[in-house]
Amino acid sequence: ALVPLSLGVFPFYARQVQVALESVSEGKVEAAEALGATNTDIIFNVYLREARSELVRVSTVTLISLVGLTAMAGAIGAGGLGNTAISYGYNRFNNDVTVVATILVLLLVVIIQLVGDWLAKRVNHQSR
Repeated sequence: ALVPLSLGVFPFYARQVQVALESVSEGKVEAAEALGATNTDIIFNVYLREARSELVRVSTVTLISLVGLTAMAGAIGAGGLGNTAISYGYNRFNNDVTVVATILVLLLVVIIQLVGDWLAKRVNHQSR
């Protein structure tokens, strides 16, 4: 189930990257053009450099979304923590397994969020 989920996340991620790149000031792009920068220079040295922090945040949101989607796919038999929570916890009336699986998914999301926030701050400070 991971391959179709990954393919389904691509349009979501692409749209978020588009929004992140649109947040770059047009003045910076115009200044680079005035200095004679090529299109490749503008893409790599203006757009990607200025939007690094936002791109990290977008990647964090996409990873968290993917974790949630894989947990839901596991609930319908794809394996993983979602399958464990449903098969061994809910269906067998073993609430401890359901709670532990849910807490593990939440911990995974919190860890991804914390690492993403830390990276975004670090990249933001390096760009100054």
